Amino acid sequence: MKKHYYMLFFAVLMVMNCYSQNVVVKKGINPNNVRDALMDSQGNTYLLLKRGDKAETVVKIDSYGVKTTVFDTNNITNYSSITSSGFFSMTYNEDSLTFYFSYFRNSEDVGCLGSYKIGTAFTKELYAAAGTSGSYPWSLTYSKLTGKIWATELNSNGRKAAIACFNPVTGARTRIAGGGKEFGDTIGIGTQAAFNFSNEWYSGSARQGKGIVFNKTYDTLIVVDCRNHKIKKVAIMTEAANSGVVVKFAGKGNLGFRNSDNPDSAVFCIITDILRDDLGYLYVSEAGNNDTIGNRVRKISPSGKVYTLFGSNGGASFTAGIGKNAVVKHTDNIFFNAAKDTIYGYCETANFKAYKATHIITVSIPDKVISSPKFKIPYTISTGAPVIFSVISGPASIVGTDSIVLSGTVGQVIVKAAAAANNDAYNYGEKLDTFNVIDPVGITKFNAESLIVSPIPSKGHLEVSFSAQNYKGATIRIYNMLGLQVNLQENISGLTGIDITDQPSGVYILVLSVDGQKVVKRIIKQ
Repeated sequence: MKKHYYMLFFAVLMVMNCYSQNVVVKKGINPNNVRDALMDSQGNTYLLLKRGDKAETVVKIDSYGVKTTVFDTNNITNYSSITSSGFFSMTYNEDSLTFYFSYFRNSEDVGCLGSYKIGTAFTKELYAAAGTSGSYPWSLTYSKLTGKIWATELNSNGRKAAIACFNPVTGARTRIAGGGKEFGDTIGIGTQAAFNFSNEWYSGSARQGKGIVFNKTYDTLIVVDCRNHKIKKVAIMTEAANSGVVVKFAGKGNLGFRNSDNPDSAVFCIITDILRDDLGYLYVSEAGNNDTIGNRVRKISPSGKVYTLFGSNGGASFTAGIGKNAVVKHTDNIFFNAAKDTIYGYCETANFKAYKATHIITVSIPDKVISSPKFKIPYTISTGAPVIFSVISGPASIVGTDSIVLSGTVGQVIVKAAAAANNDAYNYGEKLDTFNVIDPVGITKFNAESLIVSPIPSKGHLEVSFSAQNYKGATIRIYNMLGLQVNLQENISGLTGIDITDQPSGVYILVLSVDGQKVVKRIIKQ
């Protein structure tokens, strides 16, 4: 759950090999006033706003798009001294309904960590430090294992960057790594390590990289070292001061773009945020030059392979598309939904979401006779992905990739069409289809036009004849105009006499059924 700039409009970007797009307009929130966002397990999105947007600080947008204020500036301790761009980021303990957010009191040059529990009257300022001499909290994450708040830190000049943890009750701070040097790029233990979280000016504006996330066992932090264009890991064996072990995980260290199977050879632009899924894959967003580099969301495997998930060097601010055809210029932040199967993000002018496509497979095989030759399976698939066919049961087998050969006996055949899941693009999909293999010698041949009923009108004695071959049974039913059956003849032959002299004069309906095939005649009794 991480950081994000909002929208004058909300554009829904379906990427990862999706096949449609939709655009929804939402107004009322200035995109330049949003500092961070996250989504809870119920699908509610929370936005941390800059000071000055309608006095709101955190707002909630539910799954129906309804916006409500969680808390506003009247709840903020020392609000009057908070600079107009003083809020940085937030994290959320959903179990205790408590938000934690970092902000800067500009008039006092003090960086702070605050908390707000939903339903209470005011926020609590947990920590405050002078921005010139010390380090203040910047990017935040919450440890479900220990309940501590973890942060990247920097001072007002971006110097003495560090990693620290905070007690969520007392605000007590412990520096774990970094902080001993100004602007640096070194690995090591505690103060031996150095980071550079300062602004990177690109395309006429300052891009501030943010991003800190735990691994799945909560014993290692994964940190965006923005100005060094690297991703680093901080092993946390204890929470003792200066005990963090910092190593590089990915990034050559120069500004640019290169995917690579070797994490040391990968090149990043300005990394603005980072996510981790339950399989250990990382996702990083990048802001960069308008048309040259950056403007992507990239994926990093647990072994360090770096590749593009979606985005490109397009010049447009935003273009919905599939994979590399999508344009998400200057993506500042990304975050997951609760299921971690959809990525939401904020680029220069839009809010987008990216998710895997679902295979929609259609198969419709008509009935076949036992002498039918090999035939191709008629099918479609919405994603264009390869389809794997198999015979579940019945007298047939698959030949090649999409053809069927019959075995020469009658029976029902069940065929399964399946499209494999892909870690980046598709969810697994399948479709079952059934058809019959029949023997033409045993097929009932009934000519409905051969039915003759005479005489019409009659006094009640009727003669019924019809032509049919290979049928197992034929039945005649006669109904009056009230829908009541007045006569039944079963197991009849092709020539049958019927007596309805006991019925009153009027109009009747005769229904002939031959192995389920029906024909209707209107008759008149005088």
